[in-house]
Amino acid sequence: DAAKDLDALLAKLPNLERVDFIAHSLGARVVLETLVLLRKRSLPKIGRVVLMAPAVPSEMLEPGGKFFDLLMQLWAEGIEVRVLHSLDDKVLHWAFPPGQSLAGKAEASERALGRYGPSVMMPGWSKTLKGITITGADHGDYWGDGATGPSLQSTTEAGNFLRLGDARR
Repeated sequence: DAAKDLDALLAKLPNLERVDFIAHSLGARVVLETLVLLRKRSLPKIGRVVLMAPAVPSEMLEPGGKFFDLLMQLWAEGIEVRVLHSLDDKVLHWAFPPGQSLAGKAEASERALGRYGPSVMMPGWSKTLKGITITGADHGDYWGDGATGPSLQSTTEAGNFLRLGDARR
């Protein structure tokens, strides 16, 4: 339901022509769901997308998955997506698989996108869809609020990709 609310909010913003997204963990799922809804109208256009430690089953972005067609469309349009991921993420290692199983058969997965990064079966792989390994990152190390190496790397990667230093304020 959060995706429906976000889509409705974006539709109410006057003169919004393009929107970039940055999301963490389950927020990445909300963004993917929102992107599906945004594709149904002409504005706003989808800009760049950063998914940090996405708690999303990798299977959902592969053939037959819920977001496969979305990735095909984004790839065809040249819309860039970055997935910041880490094998050191304890939450995605220990909590993601049982949590997904509890969500039902359609959600069951051992492979969190935020732990393993994009696979070769995902549209746009290594072209418009790229994974960035954040070595040593645990689940809370992505927002740059700490002075750790993973936190600084994640913030730098996301900021450079979104060109935040170039943005008009």
